[in-house]
Amino acid sequence: MAWVPLESNPEIFNGWANSAGLEPDSGQFYDVLGLDEELLALVPRPVKAVIMVSPYHEGLPRWQAENEAAEKPGAVKVDGSIFWMKQTIRNACGAMALMHAVANTDVRFTPSSPLETFFASPACQAPSTPNNGNTRAEVFSSTPVFAEIHASMCNAGQSAPASADEHPDGAYVCFVKHDGRLIELDGGRPGAIDRGPCNDLLEVRLAIE
Repeated sequence: MAWVPLESNPEIFNGWANSAGLEPDSGQFYDVLGLDEELLALVPRPVKAVIMVSPYHEGLPRWQAENEAAEKPGAVKVDGSIFWMKQTIRNACGAMALMHAVANTDVRFTPSSPLETFFASPACQAPSTPNNGNTRAEVFSSTPVFAEIHASMCNAGQSAPASADEHPDGAYVCFVKHDGRLIELDGGRPGAIDRGPCNDLLEVRLAIE
C-alpha cells in the first residue's frame, strides 16, 4: 500500500488533523522558518511537538546502525507510555509524524472522531512495544477515513500533487519532550529513540546538527 506524500505545509497538516478530529484550540501546526534565534522567536508557544523533514539517503547508514543497536539484547528501551507505531504504508511518514505528535501531547479530540476512536482502541491504550506498534499500524491502515482524509489533503496543497509511486528523498520525523528528554518518533524505526536531555523543544536543532 502506498499513499501520496504530504506537502510540507502547516495548512495541510492542520487540515489533516482537524478533519480527523483535532480540536483546533488545543493545538495547531506552524512553520519553523529557520534555526536562527530571531526566526525561532516567531514560533507560537508553547511548542508541544516538532516535525521536520530529514534527508533519507544521507541519514540511512546512521539509521541502520542505530536500528541494529536498538534491537540488541540489553539495549536501553524508551518508556512504554510514549506512543509509537510502525509505518507500513509507503509515503505515509507525514501522517505518521502527525499521529505521533498528537498522541504524545495534551491536545484534545472531538468526541467520537476518527482520532479519538483510534487512540481509544485496545492497541493504542496498551504500552508501546515493537509488536504493538505493528498492531497499531494495522488498525490505522484498515481505517478508511484516514486514507480519505489523506487523499483530500494531498489535493489541497500549493504544489501539484505527487504520485504514490514516487520515492521522496526526505522523510518526516516527529520530536516530543517527555520527562525532560527529547524523544524521536519515526515509524520507520524499531521504536522511539531517546535523544538526550531537553529543556526547550526547539532545541531539537542541537540534536540534529
